[in-house]
Amino acid sequence: MSMGLTLDGALLEVAGRSFDEDVTISPRRDSTYDVSDDFGTAYAGDPLGWTYAGGLDLEWGNAGHAREWTRVFEPFEYWDNAGHVRYNLPEAVEALERGRTVTFAYAVVTNSDLVWWEEQQTYVDDDGYRYDDNIMGWCVLAYWED
Repeated sequence: MSMGLTLDGALLEVAGRSFDEDVTISPRRDSTYDVSDDFGTAYAGDPLGWTYAGGLDLEWGNAGHAREWTRVFEPFEYWDNAGHVRYNLPEAVEALERGRTVTFAYAVVTNSDLVWWEEQQTYVDDDGYRYDDNIMGWCVLAYWED
């Protein structure tokens, strides 16, 4: 647990996390923030589906309770500063500034348009193109209560 951080210091902790490392930021009365690990109260950690027709599927597990979420990032993209969190989750940052506790959770996003081809042990799309896996990318979910 990190205590008494500036908001950007707390957001930097979010940017430095990864999958299975959900983090909760709690505002303090002295305009600083505490950061703590969150083990399963927000997001169960299972991959979220994505399709070209429907976009991100937030109906899996507790993901549907997210108040805000990012776009789907490519697997090679990453966050390394507080500005990434501010830009991609502005409502969550605003909630923190209003004194709300916010939990941030990274999620793997899979391409639900791909189908597993058992015979070839690979994923394929509608055109028959083969893929080694069905990972589309990742996103971050934010949870808070008003």
